[in-house]
Amino acid sequence: QPVNRREEGDREPRGCDTMALEGMTFTVTGTLSVRRADFEALLREHGGGVAKSVTKAVTHLVSAMPGSSEPTAKEQAALNKNKDIQLVGEEWVRERIAEAAEPEPAAAPAKRTTRARAAKAK
Repeated sequence: QPVNRREEGDREPRGCDTMALEGMTFTVTGTLSVRRADFEALLREHGGGVAKSVTKAVTHLVSAMPGSSEPTAKEQAALNKNKDIQLVGEEWVRERIAEAAEPEPAAAPAKRTTRARAAKAK
């Protein structure tokens, strides 16, 4: 069961303009570039859930070295326990947050239809 997950109807965390990780639950393994508590706080701030161990609810395992030729024993155990889990790194998480924070391009003005042009010509 994920802990500290944002409940339906909760206000968006302060200082956060994106819920880029909403619907995802993470377990963190290995040594990260920041303190684990800070990284877990980042996950929560952007809508992600955090579980201390791998369960069926976990969707992503954040590893210090994802994609290495062979998974570590911990990573393999997690993959054996939950076949649907995605093995990702810190950078993947930060990229999802950055992508969600980018403003969407403004839509081009709608072209007038033939009927609108005909009405204007009258």
